[in-house]
Parts: sequence; C-alpha cells; structure tokens
Amino acid sequence: KPTDTPGYLIPYYLRSTRARFQHYASIRAKGRPRFMSPPDFLCAILALKDVTIEQPKAVDKIMLELFNLVDGNSDGKISFREFSFLTQLLMTPIHDFKQLFIMYDADLKGYLDKEEFERLFESLGDGTKEMRPPMKGKLCRQLFGEAATASSSLDGEAPAPPASVKPTLTTTKEDNSSASPRCTIANLKATVENLRTLVMRATSDLESDTHS
Repeated sequence: KPTDTPGYLIPYYLRSTRARFQHYASIRAKGRPRFMSPPDFLCAILALKDVTIEQPKAVDKIMLELFNLVDGNSDGKISFREFSFLTQLLMTPIHDFKQLFIMYDADLKGYLDKEEFERLFESLGDGTKEMRPPMKGKLCRQLFGEAATASSSLDGEAPAPPASVKPTLTTTKEDNSSASPRCTIANLKATVENLRTLVMRATSDLESDTHS
C-alpha cells in the first residue's frame, strides 16, 4: 500500500502481518495454530480481496517456487512464523537492513552468525519467539550461503543454493574447515531482491491469467 494511505482506508486484514495471516490462513484445527495452503499464500501475498482464487493452476505456475522457498520445514503449509519472516524481508528497506547489520555485527566481522541474525529479526517484530526467523530450509540457505548447508545448526540438509542467488561467503583459511553459518549483507540483499522479483512476477502473471 502507499505509505501515505490513511489507516481507516486500509482493510482490517492488511493492517498487520498477523491480521493478514489470520484472514487468509484456512488450515485450522481446534486448539491448534493456523497454517496457510498454497492458495491461501497466493491470496495473502497479493492482498486479494477474496480468500479464494478462480485460477488454482496459477498457484503452481506463479507461487510454488516462492511457497517452497518460505516453507522452511517442507511440510506443505506456511506457519505464521514462516510468513512473518517473509514479510519482514519484503517490507524492510535495504538501507534499514544495512544499518541493522552494522548494529548487530558487534565485532565487525563483516557477517552475522545465526544468533546475531535471529536477534536482528526479533528486533523487527514484537520480540516474541513467534517472530524469530525459522533457521531452516531453502530461504535460509540463500541467506547464509553454502556455509549454512555445512552446519547442523540450521536444518542438516546439504543441497546447493539456488542459482538465482550467488552467495558471498566470508571465510578465512583458519576457520574454513569448521565454518559456522554466516550471513553477509551481500547474501541478504541478493535474497531480498530475488524475493521481490518473484512477487512481481506473480502479480504480473496472475493479472495476465485473469484477463486472458
């Protein structure tokens, strides 16, 4: 939405990340957290007025890549924690990320380790564990580069990072053999740009399907 849009003109379900998630998430069971299906996810990302879509095939074509990127534990659904992590990446300006990166890289290493990265993203939310980034899956492997795949502190998987993001690793000869997960500002910027490109493609393709 435009930054100067008066609050009363913004639909209630778009006024916060939690409200948006609760509005679109259709997978629910009594006493259990809600989750998003792929169609829910598409509607939420594009802020569609309806909570269902008329072109379900569009989910496969447009959003599956992004959905699988965000689905950290590969269970076929998106949790609030996963959705919140994505919205923080999409909505935080790169300039702000650079400033936060400097703040949380206390010893000026040039990268953030897992704990520093988690603290940075907790500062963007309400400070609860629910807002802590899920440190697993394809999205984190993009953010942390190849070093993330070598450490069991993320998700223990070891596939190569997607070709769309070229990781910039910060390692030295001394610690290369036992590299811990680390995120450089270059990785963060490249990942955010890739996510925004995917959303723009999704919007464009869905509009094309609608008018075809």
